Amino acid sequence: MRRRAVTPIEVEDVLYAHPAIEDVAVVAKPDPKWGETPIAFVDLKPPLTPGADAAPSEDELIAFARARMPHFKARTGYINHLCSW
Repeated sequence: MRRRAVTPIEVEDVLYAHPAIEDVAVVAKPDPKWGETPIAFVDLKPPLTPGADAAPSEDELIAFARARMPHFKARTGYINHLCSW
């Protein structure tokens, strides 16, 4: 069976398209099934105005990325974690 890799730059490019993301870094994390899986560290932009909508949740960012990645690269668990640093 041929493995289909997801490169960090592919995930970064997708996440940078989100309007709330200021900066993102994606690195490989060991995974027992796939060998490695991407993990994203996200720095969110500050709200433009006081009282603006809350920052997107981790689930919202994951859904955003999965909706924009090829289906075979957006398996459950492929994007493990997004957080502010």
